[in-house]
Amino acid sequence: MILALALACGCTSEGSGFAGDYETVAFMRQQGGCRGVQSVEPIAPRDLHFRLGDVDTETGALVGYFPCTAPGSCDPIFDLVRSFGAAKDDPEGWAGYVTSAIPASPCVLGYRVRRLSAMPGGIAIDETSYRETDASVPAAECVAATAAARADAMPCVEESRLVAEER
Repeated sequence: MILALALACGCTSEGSGFAGDYETVAFMRQQGGCRGVQSVEPIAPRDLHFRLGDVDTETGALVGYFPCTAPGSCDPIFDLVRSFGAAKDDPEGWAGYVTSAIPASPCVLGYRVRRLSAMPGGIAIDETSYRETDASVPAAECVAATAAARADAMPCVEESRLVAEER
């Protein structure tokens, strides 16, 4: 599988405002297409506790996502795939973008957007996944750049919302 990740940031010297330790209190998912009724689902143990921190990288600042096994017991290195940079469509927003391509026959393209937003007492992480299987894409063109070019023009296959409170 070929995977590409895009993160950037247009933040200020005051930081993102999201740095802190969090505990997930709700998780909702809608599968089989989007804009439907979401169902409340159990919170996966790997998502129960996490830390968000402002991180400086060579390409700019981002909101790093640090998985935790328990409150205060967090990985020292952030998970880049679950972190957030500046949203492409909102200069004040934070989002993470992952594109993927499985160069099989037929080609399978994927695009995922995770958006971070503030809520009273905590945060929400809204995730939307798009996927398309396309037999007309030659194997040499079945790459992450092709998925990125199609982005949210591909069929939406899943939406979810994780709600967490700051601890």
